[in-house]
Amino acid sequence: MASCCPKEQLQKAATCSICLGYFVNPVSLYCRHHFCSDCIYRTWAGMPTEPACPCCGRRAQPENLMPNRKMVAFVEIIKQVCETPQQEAEEERLCEEHQKPCLLFCKQDNLLLCSVCEQSGKHQAHHMVSVEEAAQVYKDRIHSLLADLRMDRKNCLLKKAKAETESQELLKQTDHEREVFVSELKHLQDFLEGYQDCFLEKLTIVENKVNCKSREFMAELTKDLDFLKKASEELERRCLLPKTQLLQDVGHALPMYTQEIRKMALPFELKWKSWDLLDTNYVLDDVLDQFKDVMSSALLQLEKVNVTLDLEGLHPQVVFSEDHQSMTWRRLEGLLGNLEQAGELSVVLGKEKLYFARYFWEVDVGSEEDWAVGVGTEYMDLEGIAISGPREGIWAFGKWMGKYRAVSPTEFTDVSLKGSPRRIRVCVNGGGERVSFLDADTAVLLYMLSLVIVPSEPFRPFFWVCNKGHLQLNPSGS
Repeated sequence: MASCCPKEQLQKAATCSICLGYFVNPVSLYCRHHFCSDCIYRTWAGMPTEPACPCCGRRAQPENLMPNRKMVAFVEIIKQVCETPQQEAEEERLCEEHQKPCLLFCKQDNLLLCSVCEQSGKHQAHHMVSVEEAAQVYKDRIHSLLADLRMDRKNCLLKKAKAETESQELLKQTDHEREVFVSELKHLQDFLEGYQDCFLEKLTIVENKVNCKSREFMAELTKDLDFLKKASEELERRCLLPKTQLLQDVGHALPMYTQEIRKMALPFELKWKSWDLLDTNYVLDDVLDQFKDVMSSALLQLEKVNVTLDLEGLHPQVVFSEDHQSMTWRRLEGLLGNLEQAGELSVVLGKEKLYFARYFWEVDVGSEEDWAVGVGTEYMDLEGIAISGPREGIWAFGKWMGKYRAVSPTEFTDVSLKGSPRRIRVCVNGGGERVSFLDADTAVLLYMLSLVIVPSEPFRPFFWVCNKGHLQLNPSGS
C-alpha cells in the first residue's frame, strides 16, 4: 500500500526506481518516466531484447533520451526539505529497557540492541553488526528482490504477447479451415449437409475453447502483473524508510513479497484440435468422385493407436523391451558392423493392422540419429531393405547419416529443420492419401508424404533403427 506521508511522496518522486537513490544526471523517456542516466544505460546493456522502459515496458530509443534539468533542481529542494536534523534524530532509537541508543543489530533474533543488551546473557553469544551494516544488507536484499520482480514482470509481458499472437493464429487457422471445408462441400451440399453442420460445430467448439483459454490465461497473467507491481511499489516505499524502521520485523517482511510466477501456456490440446481440423480437410481433397462410398464416421474420427512391435523375424542386433514398446540397435562382435548392411535387417513393423481411415501414434526418438518412423504395407519384403533411396511399400521420416530424410516409393528427400525434434507424431490420413510427421512437443509439421493405400488392404506402423538409434513407442505425455 502506498504511503500517504507527503514527505515520503516527495522522496519517492525524486528517487530513481532502478537504484532507489536520488536522481543523478536524470533523463526522461518518451513515456515520461525518469531515471539516472547511468542506471538506464546499465539496465539496457543487460537486456537481450530491444531497449524498453523498466516501468511500463514501452519501447525506447536510447538516442532520444532527454536530460531533465528541472528534475536536478527538484532533487536538491527535496534533499533540503527531507534530509533534516530531525530525521537523523529519529533514526537514533533508544533501547526501551536501558534507554541507550540502539547502535547494534542481532542477526540471530533480528532485533535492534544497545551496548548493554550486547553484554547480557541472552545475546552475548550472538552475532552482532552495526545498524548501518545491517541496513545495507537489508537494502541489498530488497534490490535483489526488486530485480527479480522486474524480470518476472518482463517475462509475464512476453508471455502475454506470445499468448495473444498464438491465440490469433489459432483463430485465423480455424477460420481458414471453415472456408476450405464449406467450399469443398458445395459440390455435394445435399448429401453432406449433416457433415457440414458437424464440422462447423467442431470449429465453433475449438474457437470457443481458444477464446476461453485465452481469456483465462490473460486473467491469470494480469493477476501476476498486478502482484508484481504492488510488491515493487511497497518494497520501494520500505527502502525509503529510516534504518531503524527498515529493520523492524526484518525476519518476516521480505518473504511475503515472493511469489512463484506460474508457468502457464496455451494448452497443446488446442493446437492438436486445430491440426485435427486441418487434417480432416485432406479427406475431401481428390476423393469427391468416391465421396459417397468412403465417407463414414470412422473416416472423420482421428483414432489414436497404441502401437506394439511385432517381434517376428528379429535380427540379434535389435534389442526390445519386455512390453514390446521400445527398440534399440546394438553392435555385436562377429556380426554385421556396416551401417548399410545392418540397416537391411533392422526394420520392424507394428502388430496393428490399419485400414482406410485416420490414425495417429507417437514415438520418442531421443537425441541420437539412425532411426526412421512411418508406415509400411502389410506384405512388404523385410529382407534386403536399405534406406538409401526410394523404397516400395514404405512411407517414412527419420534421421540417419547426419541428416533428416523422408522416403517413399517415389521420393528420397533431405529435410531441413530449424530444431531437433525428440518426439514424433505420425498422422495417417487414408482418405486424404497423406502421412504427416509432426513435432509432438510443438505441434509443428515436419514433413508430409503422399500415401497410396488400397482400402481393402491393411498397412502397419513402420520402425527402423541402426547404430545408436533408439525408439520408444507411446511415450508418456502423448
